[in-house]
Amino acid sequence: MAVTTGKALGKRALKSSINKGFSDNIGRLAKMISKGTRNEDETRRWIIDVLKQGFGYTDDDIETEYKALGQRVDIALMENGSVFAVIECKAVNIDIKQRAINQAANYATSLGAEWAIVTNGQAWGLYHVATENCNTPEIIEVFFVELLDEDGISKDDVELLYLITKKAFFSGETEGAYHDARIYNEKYLLDTLFSDSVTKAVAKELAKRYKKDCGVVFEDIDPAYIKELLEMYLEPLLEE
Repeated sequence: MAVTTGKALGKRALKSSINKGFSDNIGRLAKMISKGTRNEDETRRWIIDVLKQGFGYTDDDIETEYKALGQRVDIALMENGSVFAVIECKAVNIDIKQRAINQAANYATSLGAEWAIVTNGQAWGLYHVATENCNTPEIIEVFFVELLDEDGISKDDVELLYLITKKAFFSGETEGAYHDARIYNEKYLLDTLFSDSVTKAVAKELAKRYKKDCGVVFEDIDPAYIKELLEMYLEPLLEE
């Protein structure tokens, strides 16, 4: 029987396949959870099965013998002999923490890949990794979903998980989702908000509004002081 790859399936069919792939394997995952399994290799085998049955990946797309930074990469996703994404697998009962995300990003960087995925089977996170302007990777979260929450494997979860398919990676859909996530990223927004052009525009608008409301003209509003005030006002919000 011929294997249908992720590239051959259409988007709707792929999403249906993802939903079925998880649904067919969720009992096995639940059993591992109930046993208190902390074996990463067992989780990795489960994830590989889901990648094949749900996401349309084939044996040729999946490599488990790659090494990066002196360690074995749990799963490397391949295209034409090159790694385009790495998957860091944690045991089902181990929470995904920043350390695992950083590890996956470092592996991706060392292998020349732009994408890192971290999962324990229950939760899945997709991250874009770049080192263009710095020595350490810039890591931007594209999505993070939990499949065993109150709504289970929801339609929204499947929409996001679709971005892990080859079709999404190589059609530019995953790239588009990354740019959406990056432009609304807190740090990017704040850097833009505190930029000289924005604080100058705020100073100008303040003077305009104050003249309209109070009839008083301010001509010496300092944009640098506006920046200090914005940082002071926003600091409590950023600490929440």
